[in-house]
Amino acid sequence: MSTVSKIRNNKTALEKFQELEGKLSNKLAVNDLINRYLQETKNATVHILNMCSAVKEMHDKHLNNELNDYDIKFFCISVGLEYKSPTFWKYKAIADNRDRFEPYIENCPSAYTVLYEITQLSPENFELLMKAQRLGKSISLKEVLKLRGKKDRAATPVNTSLVEVNLEFDRKLISREALETIVTHFLQLQELQSKNSSAITLHSSDERYLASYVGKLAA
Repeated sequence: MSTVSKIRNNKTALEKFQELEGKLSNKLAVNDLINRYLQETKNATVHILNMCSAVKEMHDKHLNNELNDYDIKFFCISVGLEYKSPTFWKYKAIADNRDRFEPYIENCPSAYTVLYEITQLSPENFELLMKAQRLGKSISLKEVLKLRGKKDRAATPVNTSLVEVNLEFDRKLISREALETIVTHFLQLQELQSKNSSAITLHSSDERYLASYVGKLAA
């Protein structure tokens, strides 16, 4: 490769952008299309948040006995969503965290799988990464998992089994005995993970609440 070719290939992204901008035949028309595209990507994120919010509202109304089992099952069938499936709970988790996304809506990705993994970040890390522009529109699921210190499940070895258990309870209605049982099993799973960190991965969407209750058991 010649020296000239090397220099051309070493141009920064800004230099390439400026070079292309200088060669535009109709800058006004191109900028209009760019703005329309960016607006639609923003709308795409809003649309997925609205979809997730509808799932959360349906779930909450069912939980509060405003709607019955048939209502929520009919809703899920109508929108092509399996009731209590991993996707159902991911939608709800996204809606639960909607307030966190709203201030950064223009920079949020629109894929629900990526949004869900972002909800698993602590509020502190979420704010730091957003302000540092590490969680932009183009961020991939693999990149978010890396930020969380998790492995990409798509790259999981064949000899690995994935067991997903969805457990949900109403903090106001659950009995102390039932909550103690849940916390006990949770602590046992945490101990298993600590002893087998390379073999077991434990996920909990409300781990902090369960951890905070451990102290109450001793009281």
